[in-house]
Amino acid sequence: MLLAVHTGRRKNVMTDSYKEIINELGEKNKIIAIVPCIHDRSEFHENFTSVIKENFSFLNKLFAIFKAALLAFKIRGIVKSYKIKKVFIFFDNNYFNIFLTVFLARINIAYYIWMHDPELHLGERRITKIVRVFNIKFLYKKTEKIFVSWGGAKKFVSSYYGIEEWKVIPIRLPELKSISFSDIKPAPFDKCRYDLIFFGRIEEYKGIELLVDSLLHLNSMGKNLRLLIAGTGNFEWEILEKVKDNKNIIFINNYVPDRELAQLIAASKIAVMPYKDASGTQTIQIANFYNKPVIASNKGCFPEYIENGVNGLVFEDYSVIGLSKKITELTDNEKLYKKIQSKIAPYFKKKFTLKKMIKKLEEEIQYL
Repeated sequence: MLLAVHTGRRKNVMTDSYKEIINELGEKNKIIAIVPCIHDRSEFHENFTSVIKENFSFLNKLFAIFKAALLAFKIRGIVKSYKIKKVFIFFDNNYFNIFLTVFLARINIAYYIWMHDPELHLGERRITKIVRVFNIKFLYKKTEKIFVSWGGAKKFVSSYYGIEEWKVIPIRLPELKSISFSDIKPAPFDKCRYDLIFFGRIEEYKGIELLVDSLLHLNSMGKNLRLLIAGTGNFEWEILEKVKDNKNIIFINNYVPDRELAQLIAASKIAVMPYKDASGTQTIQIANFYNKPVIASNKGCFPEYIENGVNGLVFEDYSVIGLSKKITELTDNEKLYKKIQSKIAPYFKKKFTLKKMIKKLEEEIQYL
């Protein structure tokens, strides 16, 4: 039996990805799933042995801690009752993992962990840093296998956390089906409402200010490009201040439903991800699904997920000039843009399908 665990109160890429991944796993009668409170039980396959919806993430701190402890205690009983030997933790930074690890401490359990952020991001919350310290001291070294979303993270995780290298398994993050609408077609090059789009959480480490500065630089040279930014986050006020009164920059500073976001991506020429630091991502997959090339920095998984001239471009010179150069390579060259577009679909099918990822995950956990 396998226990799969993820918690969360916010609908985002992580909760959606978890839902899609475990719903695709085989032999669901061998799986008990702990699911985020933002999702309904009905969104998960009926063939799971049990689907338990966590009930603490929406609560204030004291009640949340109490409820989290109660759930961990309940899971302890389930683990013993069903003789569960393997636990798959989808996101290692959730504070619930502290309670889970403590309550399962005296039970012989093999942990399989998805480490989304081998290095914590710039501006990360204090609670996340506390959870990481706990994981280093009590969880990582007794984990059976740690999954990372790109090959370059393997050696870093092994050396930095003192984990045997064979235990660190790179598995590329797949497509995100919840935002993949086959009836939404990409706008042609000359019919796009926006030249550039950034979508996702508005956080300091994502480098959105570099994108804004690059647009201002290019437009000062007569380009007249339009940028759309869509999302909310801890760094939104800084970006709001930076883009105010600029008619060429549209900032949708609220949660954008999946279908609406898909339409915005389809109406844009290029997705730009100018991250200062990065780990894994599904933004490339989302943009590529709508046949849109991605320009990204050479951080984290980007150099592995983007093949230059195939599904986008990677820039190494992290500066206004460096990013501006890559933007103009595509906005000023419709022939190159369409050449890249013609290669995106075959690349997507080869690299980003969910079934490919699921097969690898099942092979490594071996719960079937």
